[in-house]
Amino acid sequence: MKTALYRILDRNVSIESDSEELLDRFDRDYGCFKVHGRIEGNRLCFSARLQDESPMLACTGTGFSDDAGGPVGTKPRTSRPDSALRPSPPILHSLSGHPSPVSQAVQWIVQTLFAELTSFIILHAGVVEKNGRALILSGPPGTGKSTLTLALLERGFGLLSDDVCPVDRATGRVHPFPRTFRVVDADCGKGEPRKRPIAPEQLPGRVRTSPCIPGWLICLDAGERPGDIRLAAELRSGEEQAFVEDMAGIEAVRMTRLSPDFPKWRISYPAHAPLSSAVGRVIEKHRDRIWNLYRMDRVRPDFDRPPVPIPLAGYEAALAIMGELKQKPDSSRSDWGRTESPGAYFAILAGLLSGVSCYRLTVGRLEEMIRQIEGVME
Repeated sequence: MKTALYRILDRNVSIESDSEELLDRFDRDYGCFKVHGRIEGNRLCFSARLQDESPMLACTGTGFSDDAGGPVGTKPRTSRPDSALRPSPPILHSLSGHPSPVSQAVQWIVQTLFAELTSFIILHAGVVEKNGRALILSGPPGTGKSTLTLALLERGFGLLSDDVCPVDRATGRVHPFPRTFRVVDADCGKGEPRKRPIAPEQLPGRVRTSPCIPGWLICLDAGERPGDIRLAAELRSGEEQAFVEDMAGIEAVRMTRLSPDFPKWRISYPAHAPLSSAVGRVIEKHRDRIWNLYRMDRVRPDFDRPPVPIPLAGYEAALAIMGELKQKPDSSRSDWGRTESPGAYFAILAGLLSGVSCYRLTVGRLEEMIRQIEGVME
């Protein structure tokens, strides 16, 4: 077994595993947070035994035993120092029967890490910096966030993150999160990965190392009307029948098996709120039968049209980015997960965006998008 240590935002993290592949894959994205030597204080600990006959991931986090009080979004849920946090009981995840235990273990580690980072609201967004203020680029997959972020770096902006935007709930500042950058590779062949990795130190411009005040939020809009939502559900072998029957029983939901060797199903349904609620109830009912669940649909914007910026009020911007959160508090791990709600999340986001210039920008030609962004920043 080997152990790697990290300091990720305000959390000490240790990962112990008998799998070199798992350690390498995590380090590929989070190597900039690696600690060489010892780390003091409580740790979020992961132990992955993947070479055993019954592969297993154990997660031990830090619980939260007090409430700092104050208005929602102004303080983290705990005011105690890291050394005073009590360890929570370990949570065991069986990986028996999964076709790719390493991939699933890495995903669980990242999900647990984000759920434990309760002092931050974590958005799915690129972040660059100009004159000490952060420009946040939010939008669904396919709107070109990475391409736009890279183009801005080439024009002298500093990098905070390509994909993860942690906003400190106490200060409202955006913290750097320079994971490995991934950008669409137009020259990739059929069957090859569509995105190529770029290490932060290989990027043009500088990587910012300190937090900064958010100045602007750009919500990238694909300009499409919502069509069908398509989810992929990877289910535990031998346990999929009840899930499939309940899901197929919802009118207008279509189920298609995607793999003959592994119970992976595509769930398709029109993008209507009542249907989404019904699908969500089935997912929650069968959550213990689901390995993994993710969106398959992608927007396909017209990148040849002229982009148009539209000013947004703070609450409108908060609504726009509610679907772009990377963080889903786990109620089994912390008091915060048991008390926060979608309404509280909205209130937090709206408060954090107070004083930030917010815009919706329809996606279009790259050079014109940059000109429009530079215009609203002025």
